[in-house]
Amino acid sequence: MLILEAQNDTSSDSGMILVIIVIAALVAVMILPRMLRKKRRASLVPEYRPRTDASTIKAAEEVSVQLYEVGREMQAQLDTKMKMLAALLEEADDRIAQLRPLVGEQPAERIGEKPRRSTLDRRPLSPRHARVYALADEGLAALEISRRSGIQVGEVNLILELRSKGEGTTK
Repeated sequence: MLILEAQNDTSSDSGMILVIIVIAALVAVMILPRMLRKKRRASLVPEYRPRTDASTIKAAEEVSVQLYEVGREMQAQLDTKMKMLAALLEEADDRIAQLRPLVGEQPAERIGEKPRRSTLDRRPLSPRHARVYALADEGLAALEISRRSGIQVGEVNLILELRSKGEGTTK
């Protein structure tokens, strides 16, 4: 009987060892590859650590100074070109003023400005303008003029504004 009990103890011990070996194998097969993959990923992607040493700060300051200097140079170039352009425009105005009497035109107050006409004897530029003017003379608001004439409100306002400035009519 002792021999049987010894064999049972041995077989239970060997069974227990077998279970432990199987568990260890499962752990090795399932968990170790995951751990190795994580370790590999971590080594492929370097961890970013901002450098705050003196050389980095000095380099950043130098770049900042260079950018400021480039900005100042560009501003100076733009200022110079604008002054040159203003001088050329003034010279062109002088030449135009010299040429006007030769062509027989009256000098204008400013370049691009049409000589002013009297407010009397003005006719509308088009039948549309005439219709808008007639409705406005009746005392209608721009919205009502728009409804009656079929012209958009913005255009009605523009026509009326041109009329008040004297540009929407002909002599």
